[in-house]
Amino acid sequence: MKDIQSKYKVDFDIATNFDKDFTDEIAEYGDFKWVYGKLNHDVVGGGRPSIRLPIISWEELGDYVAYCHERGIKFNYLLNALCLGGMELQKSFHEEVIELLKKLTEIKVDGVTVASPYLCEIIKEQFPHFYVSVSVYNKVQSIPPLKYWRDIGADEITLFHTANRDFNLLRRMLSYAKEIGLVIRLIANNSCLHECPFHANHAVTHAHGSKDDEQTRVFHIDYQVLNCNLFKIKNPYRIMASEWIRPEDIHYYEELCEEIGYEDLTIKLTERGRTSEWLLRTAKAYHNRSYQGNLLDIINYVGKGDFYGKLHDEKYWDKVEQEGYNKEMVKNYRESVFYKLPYVDNTKLDGFLKFFITNYQCDHKICDDSDYDVETATKDNVKGEVCSYCRNWAKKAITIDPEERRQIIAKAQETLDNINSSRIFYREERG
Repeated sequence: MKDIQSKYKVDFDIATNFDKDFTDEIAEYGDFKWVYGKLNHDVVGGGRPSIRLPIISWEELGDYVAYCHERGIKFNYLLNALCLGGMELQKSFHEEVIELLKKLTEIKVDGVTVASPYLCEIIKEQFPHFYVSVSVYNKVQSIPPLKYWRDIGADEITLFHTANRDFNLLRRMLSYAKEIGLVIRLIANNSCLHECPFHANHAVTHAHGSKDDEQTRVFHIDYQVLNCNLFKIKNPYRIMASEWIRPEDIHYYEELCEEIGYEDLTIKLTERGRTSEWLLRTAKAYHNRSYQGNLLDIINYVGKGDFYGKLHDEKYWDKVEQEGYNKEMVKNYRESVFYKLPYVDNTKLDGFLKFFITNYQCDHKICDDSDYDVETATKDNVKGEVCSYCRNWAKKAITIDPEERRQIIAKAQETLDNINSSRIFYREERG
């Protein structure tokens, strides 16, 4: 692909926290066509635990959907729980799901996101007016699943993160999507670990953490994020290896679409648990295709500040007391997760993506995880089975205070030890 500005421009979908002022702002941009969200909890569950999400009523949801429509924005309701607890074909559960879909119809929701083929099929059979999007949790990263999902009625598929930087794969997938009339969506601002070993388990945990009858709606220890953040702070190259897409690099994807004549690519921006200030900063950066500052200000990296979760602290600590957890160890866990963000200088990342466009090898190379505090002996990006490309760029663009980093690592490791030894589950130390 040539490094030129494309005539084709992608549209954006963005998470909402139901703030109408935020909605007014993005409506002015003109390229934000959908917002997505859901009730704090429902019978199906979703992709984030309730503890991190705003609380709204059915009446408020209906009012917000109408507000979006008045501003030319569609609303996608999330039914993207990866696990339904094996209840899919239980009559009582089925009836509750149908009732939920009827209510969504009544308030004129435009589309839904699903992770279950079962939900996709019954929605298209009984509620064909809904636009159906397939969740990233289904890990679609090859051509065959595109046909399967399209055949059972899906209108759109969000590809798994690994596809974001594999342009040869994207070219083939977008070309096939064009043939079968399928919309493809990429998530631009997640910071999931490359080939994350916690991904499926994390999705299932979140599914249960947002269902009506689950205790984890109130008290939730995010073991996966704890590990994820520890991986990244120990080896900051993992931040670079996450498959985010910078605002400045959106044009490469538009050029690819123009090259193959595909006009149905959309870019999804997270995060539902964030404040309006954070969401607006992110929307503005991607609309303008530029951000001057810390890239992690607009990438969904769990850390200090800008989260809705603080609204639920009182219930959270009540649950800690009721269940008899070790309160100090739980506090240590929260500090281990919500630490000061590293500084990723976005102005130093021009050119970073080009290597992947022409030389993608992430599917068959091992990331260089040698001690981050020790300079790499070779400047080669790829040597044998080991790739140092992201490590080399991390050294160039990422700043972390060494003492803060040491303390974060120690605290996170202590928390993992408290979990793995079972100490965190007991108020008093056991002999």
